[in-house]
Amino acid sequence: MRTDDPLAQHPAICPEDLRGVPLITSPQSIRADLPRWCGEAVDQLNIVGTVNLFYNGSVFVREGLGCLLVFDRLADVSPGSGLCFRPLSPRLETKMFIIWKKCQVFPPIAERLAERLKERFSAPQEGPDE
Repeated sequence: MRTDDPLAQHPAICPEDLRGVPLITSPQSIRADLPRWCGEAVDQLNIVGTVNLFYNGSVFVREGLGCLLVFDRLADVSPGSGLCFRPLSPRLETKMFIIWKKCQVFPPIAERLAERLKERFSAPQEGPDE
């Protein structure tokens, strides 16, 4: 959301906070995540658009077209971006999978990404609040 949005003052966002707020999210989120998070209240959400690339969604938000429901750390919320992130309450988690062919040959930059992903996600997982 934009840093000047009234919701930016909330430490976390609950389903009731989003009533009447124009929302932008992914089609997958509409089908699976939002119903899990807010149950029947999903019908009360005002979804005005969908995006597959969250960078594009962040441009819409900067222009004041709505709030973007996005995974933490996908949108640029650095100082000066004009945007901020607030977690959902209750917390919504979704399992993600990254797959590739077993004997895939990667270009150097993709190899570095694969190595970083293995390092990050093969270590014992930290607690939910860490």
